Amino acid sequence: MDQQDTIDIPTFRYAKNCDVQVLERTRDLLHQDYKKNPECYYREDIEKLMTDDWALTRFLLRRRECPHETVKLIRECGKFRRLHRMPELKLSEFPIEFFHCAGVFRYLPDRIGNETLYFRVSCHLARQVPEIANITKSFLLCLLEQCDRKNNGRGTCIVFDLTNATLANLDLHYLSWMLTSFRQCCPKGVSYILVYNMPWYFQAATKITNSMMSAGNRRKLKFVNGTEIQQYIAPENLPDMYGGTGKLDYRRVPDGVSQRVDAGQFFKNHGVSDKHIALIGEAASRLLASA
Repeated sequence: MDQQDTIDIPTFRYAKNCDVQVLERTRDLLHQDYKKNPECYYREDIEKLMTDDWALTRFLLRRRECPHETVKLIRECGKFRRLHRMPELKLSEFPIEFFHCAGVFRYLPDRIGNETLYFRVSCHLARQVPEIANITKSFLLCLLEQCDRKNNGRGTCIVFDLTNATLANLDLHYLSWMLTSFRQCCPKGVSYILVYNMPWYFQAATKITNSMMSAGNRRKLKFVNGTEIQQYIAPENLPDMYGGTGKLDYRRVPDGVSQRVDAGQFFKNHGVSDKHIALIGEAASRLLASA
């Protein structure tokens, strides 16, 4: 892409920290709240907030630099992280098929260094198989946590890929949960969302989605088709399915993930019926065949 074609790409990489006095006041209040409600937090999260100015600033910015409101937000975030075991989750807990199907995956950074996380809506089965919703949420949060740690909360681009998605894949409850979760567990961590190849019949859903978002967050939505995605992510950092030349295998299995985790047994352990396990298997086979 020529230099003159460069567009403004959102990021928090250069955002300034809050005033020292505001940070100190908030830390005093947070310390008191932690002593009063230790069950709401992970100790390592508190330690980071007490020592990393940006880790605390991102919460303050979300609450207009009001220390009391910021501590309330951090407590709610702590409860959310406790509920979903976010710092504890390991990719090794999931079957190898989760990576081979590449329904959700991390890839190379965008043009200015934001981490990238791809969500392929056509692979989403939670509406047809409700029992797997919590499983896929855990997987998504595990990857989001990795992105956030990799760049120290300074910016992730979410690629919301609607290629070949049908109305059967549309799940507004899940989408609402995603947007709420991103705000709760990593405020100012999602720099922007690329909505890729949106079919015309998803326009109504887009209006509903916009109603769930603040004006500021709506500005983070970027709609692109085909090679327009290269305005944000260089071809050498894009998977081949997006017309890129990226060498990293997006279906790669991370270190530590064992093939010994049987997918069928994994789903059974999470309460998925045999009928729905078969449905998941059929969908996975189609995805693997199209690789």
